[in-house]
Amino acid sequence: MPSILLQLLDIRVIYETKLVRVQSGKLLSCICKVIESSFDEKKLLEESKVYDAIIEAVYSGNIEFIKSVTKANPELLWTNDLAFEVFMLAIELRHAEVFRLIYGLPNKQAIASICNANDNSMLHKAASIPSPKTLNLIPGAALQMQRQLQWFKVPSLSLTN
Repeated sequence: MPSILLQLLDIRVIYETKLVRVQSGKLLSCICKVIESSFDEKKLLEESKVYDAIIEAVYSGNIEFIKSVTKANPELLWTNDLAFEVFMLAIELRHAEVFRLIYGLPNKQAIASICNANDNSMLHKAASIPSPKTLNLIPGAALQMQRQLQWFKVPSLSLTN
């Protein structure tokens, strides 16, 4: 009888999920210590794959990782225009939580005004239609359209402020 109760409550899965979360938090803490002690941001991005990890965190919407890494070394964002790439990707994937990080940056107007190789700024990316995978996360055409309109109401994208 107790094993049936444990299966119904699925306590083992909850425990394992909690354990993974705690272990990943410890790993993130170790990564941040290494990033804090690094003085060569360019070398750090190229050799230790921190750049790839940040981009992967944006893809998955892992705001905690991005906040921790940029808090450990704020200069990291300004190396190789990483901030621009992070926020352009966040807009493309419609990760509002990641995009909201731009509010905490002192140079948000400078980032918003940067153009990529095709002379497109963040406003152009916000105006583009998202991928069907991203769009289909929201049910119904009316709600999808409402969500898209919200991207135009983000004050930090306005270059006239």
